[in-house]
Amino acid sequence: MSVVNTNVSASITQSALTKNERALQKAMEQLSTGSKINSASDDAAGLAMASKFTAQIKGLDMAVKNANDAVSMLSTAEGALDEVTNMLQRMRELAVQASNGTVTAEDRDYIDLEYQALNKEISRVANNTQWNGETILDGSAGSQGENSVSKSMVTFQVSANFKSVVFEATDVLPTGVGALYSDGATASVAAEAARGQVDHTAVTDIASVQGALGAGWSITSVDGSTVGTDIATSNTVGDSEVHVYTHSEGDTVSITFDTTSGSTAAKAAVSGNQLLTASSSAQAWETAITSFDAANGTTTEVPTDISTASDKNLQIGSIENTAALNNDVIKVDFGNLVADMATITASNVQTQDDAQGALAKLDAGIKSINEQRSTFGSAVNRLEHAVDNMTNIKNNAEASRSRIVDTDYAETTSELAKAQIIQQAGTAMLAQANQLPQNVLSLLK
Repeated sequence: MSVVNTNVSASITQSALTKNERALQKAMEQLSTGSKINSASDDAAGLAMASKFTAQIKGLDMAVKNANDAVSMLSTAEGALDEVTNMLQRMRELAVQASNGTVTAEDRDYIDLEYQALNKEISRVANNTQWNGETILDGSAGSQGENSVSKSMVTFQVSANFKSVVFEATDVLPTGVGALYSDGATASVAAEAARGQVDHTAVTDIASVQGALGAGWSITSVDGSTVGTDIATSNTVGDSEVHVYTHSEGDTVSITFDTTSGSTAAKAAVSGNQLLTASSSAQAWETAITSFDAANGTTTEVPTDISTASDKNLQIGSIENTAALNNDVIKVDFGNLVADMATITASNVQTQDDAQGALAKLDAGIKSINEQRSTFGSAVNRLEHAVDNMTNIKNNAEASRSRIVDTDYAETTSELAKAQIIQQAGTAMLAQANQLPQNVLSLLK
C-alpha cells in the first residue's frame, strides 16, 4: 500500500534503532566501569547477591586483620613468658648453688643479690607487659571488654559473623525438662501465681495476707524471726514488716509491707523462685543448674558460652546474628602471672633451708609458666588455621562476586561491535525507509 502520512517502515526502523541504542550504551557503560551491574535495573537479583557477598568479603578482610592482631597479642605474651622462664631457670641454678653446704653465709648473700634482682625483673615483666596500651599478664587482659568479670579471659571471634549467646532451659537441661527456676526447681506454680497478688487495700492482718495469696500458704517468719505454728492470724500487719510465706509445694514468697504509701503498699516478690529466661544472667543459670543437679543427682553439661559475662570479646568478625549457641569464638585465658609468681617473688636464698625451699617454689613456677605458654602456643596455631580458612573463604567469595558483577570484556566487546554494526545498518535502513513515500510522486505524473 502506497501512503504518505504513515511511514510504517520508518517507525519500525526507529524502534529497532532505539533498542539497539540502549544495548550500545549498556555495553559502553560496562566497558568503561568494568562492572556489568551499574544499577538495580541491570540485574536486581544479582545486585542483592553481590551486596551480600561484599558484606561478607569486607567482614572477612577485617576478620583476618583482627585475627592476626590476636596472634600478635598472644605472641607478645608468650615472648614475655619465655624471658620469665629463662630467669626462673637461672634462679633455680642459684638456689641449687645456695643449697650446697660448702657455700658460706657471705656467699649466699652475694647469690641472693642476683636472685632478688631476677625476682624484681619477673615482677616488672608481670606488671608491665602490654598490648595496645593494656597490661596482659597481670590478670587484667580482658578487663577492657564489654564483659569484664573474668578479667584474664579474652574471647577471640574467628569468623565474619557474631552469634549472640541465648539460653533457654531446653538448651542445658535433660530431655523433658522445659523450665528452670533460680532455686533449681523445674516448677514453681504457686509462687508464680502469688506474684503481685497482695495489695495494701486487701490486707490488714496475717489472715488477710494468706487469703490474698490463696490456699496452701503459711507464714514462716516475720522480719527474719521464725514464726511458731501458734501465731495469731489476727496479728496486724506493721509498717515495713517483711513476711516470708511458704507454700505446701515448697515455693517461697517474700512480702514487704509499707502501709504508708499509696496504691501498692504491700508487694509480693518471688524469692528464690524466678523463672529463668534468655535475659537472665549467666550466674543465675549456673547457680540454678548446680542446685538442679544436686537435687536430682544429675550432671548437666553447661555450654562453655554460658559464662559470657566473664569474657572479653576481641572482634574478629563483622556482623551480629542471634543464635542459640556461639561457635565462632576461641577463648584464651591469659592467666595472672603476678599471682602465679607471688610465692617465688617472696622467696630468697639467704640460708640453706631458704634455698632448698625455693627450689620447690621455682619448679612449681616453671610448670605454671610452661602450661600457660602451651595455652598461648596452641591458641596461636588455632588462630593461624582460622586465618587461612577465612582467607580461603574470602577468595572464593570474591570469585563468586566477580562472576556476578565484573564485566567480561571478551563478551562485552563482541556485544559492542554487534551493536555498532546494527546501529550503522539501522541508520542506513532508516534513510531508505524515509525515501519510500517519494515513490508516490511517480503515480502522480
